[in-house]
Amino acid sequence: MRKKIRHTVLAFLPAVLFAVLFVVSCVRKHPETIDIDIRFGAEKLTEDGKDMYADNDSSWIFKDAAFRTKTTSHSGKYSYMTSPRKRFAMAVQIPDAGPDDYVVMSVWRKNGNLKTHLVAASPEKDVFYKSVNQGIAGLDGWEELKLEFFLPPNYPGTGLKIYVWNNSNDTVFFDDLSVIIKPGKKRPVYYKEQAIYIELDTSAYLKILEVRNRAFEVGILQSQDDDWVKGFIFGDGKMMKTKLRLKGDWLDHLYGDKWSFRLKLRKENTWKRLKVFSIQNPVARHGVDEWYFHKVLLHENILTTRYGFVPVYLNNKNLGLYGWEEHFTKQLIESQDKREGPIIRFFENVYWDKIRAKKAGLENVELPFFQAAIIKPFRQSKIIEDTAMFNQFRIAQNLLLQYKQRTKPASEIFNVDALARFYALCDVYQAYHSLVWHNQRFYYNPVLCKLEPIGFDSYTETGFFDWINRTIYGDISYDAVHTLGDEYLMMRELFNDFRFLNKYVEYLEEYSSAAFIDSMVQRYEQEAMYDDSLIRMEFPDLKFSTERLSENAINIRNELSDFKRKVNDRERKNLKWKNESKTGREYTKGLAGYYAGNLVVAYKQQKQGDSVLIRVVNYFPDPVLLLGTGKNNRKIRQFLHPEPRMEGYDGTAGDSYEFRVADNYANYLFFLAGMNDETVTAEILPWPEPDGQETPLQELLSKINLAVNPAIDHITDKNIYLKKGQITINSPFIIPEGYTVHFNAGTTIDLTDSAMFISYSPVIMQGSKEKPVVITSSDFTGNGFTVLQADKWSKLENVVFQNLNTLDYKGWTLTGAVTFYESNVDMTNVRFYRNQCEDALNTIRSDFSVDNCSFEYTYSDAFDSDFCTGKLTNTTFTNIGNDAIDFSGSKINIGYCSMKDVNDKGVSGGEDSHLTVDHVEIVRANIGIASKDLSGVRVDNSQIKDCNYGLVLLQKKPEYGPATMTLNKTQITNPKTRMLIETGSSVTFNGKVIKGTKEKLADIFYK
Repeated sequence: MRKKIRHTVLAFLPAVLFAVLFVVSCVRKHPETIDIDIRFGAEKLTEDGKDMYADNDSSWIFKDAAFRTKTTSHSGKYSYMTSPRKRFAMAVQIPDAGPDDYVVMSVWRKNGNLKTHLVAASPEKDVFYKSVNQGIAGLDGWEELKLEFFLPPNYPGTGLKIYVWNNSNDTVFFDDLSVIIKPGKKRPVYYKEQAIYIELDTSAYLKILEVRNRAFEVGILQSQDDDWVKGFIFGDGKMMKTKLRLKGDWLDHLYGDKWSFRLKLRKENTWKRLKVFSIQNPVARHGVDEWYFHKVLLHENILTTRYGFVPVYLNNKNLGLYGWEEHFTKQLIESQDKREGPIIRFFENVYWDKIRAKKAGLENVELPFFQAAIIKPFRQSKIIEDTAMFNQFRIAQNLLLQYKQRTKPASEIFNVDALARFYALCDVYQAYHSLVWHNQRFYYNPVLCKLEPIGFDSYTETGFFDWINRTIYGDISYDAVHTLGDEYLMMRELFNDFRFLNKYVEYLEEYSSAAFIDSMVQRYEQEAMYDDSLIRMEFPDLKFSTERLSENAINIRNELSDFKRKVNDRERKNLKWKNESKTGREYTKGLAGYYAGNLVVAYKQQKQGDSVLIRVVNYFPDPVLLLGTGKNNRKIRQFLHPEPRMEGYDGTAGDSYEFRVADNYANYLFFLAGMNDETVTAEILPWPEPDGQETPLQELLSKINLAVNPAIDHITDKNIYLKKGQITINSPFIIPEGYTVHFNAGTTIDLTDSAMFISYSPVIMQGSKEKPVVITSSDFTGNGFTVLQADKWSKLENVVFQNLNTLDYKGWTLTGAVTFYESNVDMTNVRFYRNQCEDALNTIRSDFSVDNCSFEYTYSDAFDSDFCTGKLTNTTFTNIGNDAIDFSGSKINIGYCSMKDVNDKGVSGGEDSHLTVDHVEIVRANIGIASKDLSGVRVDNSQIKDCNYGLVLLQKKPEYGPATMTLNKTQITNPKTRMLIETGSSVTFNGKVIKGTKEKLADIFYK
């Protein structure tokens, strides 16, 4: 396959390849032929006995033979002795070393400590310096110091000095210095692995080089919108158009020729079912460690990016093995069985401005990087265009601000079970790098109206990132009063919520157990070791091992009993740690205007006609003068008169100012910063500033008062019994977790004035045929019947749901008149009648059994099931406004059901669903049975009558694939069109395979 794809590349783009090769040959500023190989063991003296030759090449001479000694040696007879009298030794200067050269150097050391180093440096001071003082143990007390690196592309090309430095007061011996310098690193060829090939034309390649050089000039990579270039990817046997740019913040992503990229596949292309993904040096995340942790997160239903390894070629040049990682798109969420919702983060550009200032030689620069960190969504333009998603983002933004400002407990902000699992796994697998504030990513779960963590960037190139100095992250032992920054305090505050803390302890115990550790090893070690063997072909010193994980789990188990005792004691006394912000910070004044670009934050607060209210908050330490706004960042179109002056940020609250301008000229803010005359611009964010106010769910939960609820008869032993007879509810009816809710036969609950029923506990609805339980809305405003994350099965028998709408409260919107989310349910003899919403019944991430039920006169879909398993039997669907049955990502058995007068699909399986359909009758539907997006539907003993389309098979979403269907003893009678099958999909009808020939059927059915 590798050779086949390479030939395809050459066939498609010979001119591009020639042009790019020409560019590559022109950009290097020093000889391609550098090939340095120096081995020095102090064995060969020069003729005068004063100096020494390199062991393998007499053209390299080392000074001061007087310090060689026979006292000890790593090999041969001699070593070189250093002491306070002779601190610098074994020095050699390579005159031809220059930009992008690959250097591998090592030396053996005895009697050394961390004050003795192997050093590589430029002849000029403060241009380049690299050293290592950590050794790898060998025999007889010797240890190896080793450095492997690329010189930066802006290296001045005046050579490289190599030497050892003894900065201790001891006598230290060195031996067997090795220095290898080549124009590039030779990469292994992975013949058995399917590679991806990236092809760029001349202008695109030059743009990449320009951005890379800019990054080395300022010391970090800060990507800009115009950094993207167009190219092609060849992989999975396809040629795909892509946009790509360099990625990564630190320069280790850009050294040598193994650069990190973000890629956006264009149009309907996907690679490994991904639309947007990154590729990077696997060393950046410590090889297989990152992959392994992602696998554990996925196993435990914690959101994370999909991750793997792939060989990469750039313009036909072998770059070796890369780690690939999914980006933060809706595919990440949906592939892990969650409903699409915004992914948000703290925007950390101010933090990188601080790093940039340090790289530029500005020491001790203090900027309010955390205070000024705005909250941004991924896929910003898509969210702004979608009203529902925009409302979800605004709720998510307030939740994250509550977390940042520590104004709400963890359990009111987060899906606390997911958060506890994530923190416990970070402890056990020492994945603390993902907890650094600017690495945190969150998914807004639109069903739960809460945030969930997304595991990401768990390790650094040196392995696990231990910055907590304790075995258990939550084992806090002191009040933090005026000593820590807010970025640390917001995480400490999580552990003041005992609901979160107790779950965290529970999962720590589970995940640190030998049984759990061993089960993950058995599940993933074989694949991990295979990937590790690929990585070690290129990076032999990087070795994956599960021994460290087992040792850390033992350490946690040893400390867990004491930690649990302390938690229980604190909960009993209701003691909470104090978390008060660090005081006395003085922020740096007099900085260049550039640094104000991310510190002056502007929001579109409120539109009124053609104008918009702009709110500006200043976090820049110096005053700023507001000039006006513009449609782009090049020209002011609306000037402010007089020009408002805003005070500099002093560590308390940022000075704010509001003004109104025409909306079409309000995309960028123009201002002067400090004493600088240079005009600075900042994007005006197209949403209001978050205020941290209560979310819709928080507001509703604050109204819970079971003691005065008019519908409750009595509460006994965590059982809630509702009153019998007719009950009118005209305000939110909410049941917290920890109960079981009982409905009596003959009970009718009338939800009026937009009232809703929401329960976090299972419901038992025991009606009879003569006296069913009825949930209705006489004024058709009822906001639905919703069960969320109930810990036991709900049971519904002889129940009627009628005249209901769906939960829709201040931006918290569901789709079902009746919704069961992560709540298993049995339904028998349940009637869904005349419900006015997207789904009459919506089950999500649940197990269910629905038997002998009916769905009638439903506005849109009757039964929508997402990411479920279950059985649907003996059920009728009549006069349905859209789909009778629509299952996504589910495994369902459907038997002895009938669907009549259905405006769209009788049965629909999508997004990798697997349905078995037996003894089902579908009459007068637009589409009898549909299968799409990798779904498989098996149909037996069924009838499809008088439908516009008997069967339809297609691929709607590019990240999925074609569909299949198998029919036996099934009749399609009197259709207008018997079958529509898209290319790639197929139907097996009574043993005969019918392959699809149609194109782009999604354009017909999903406009």
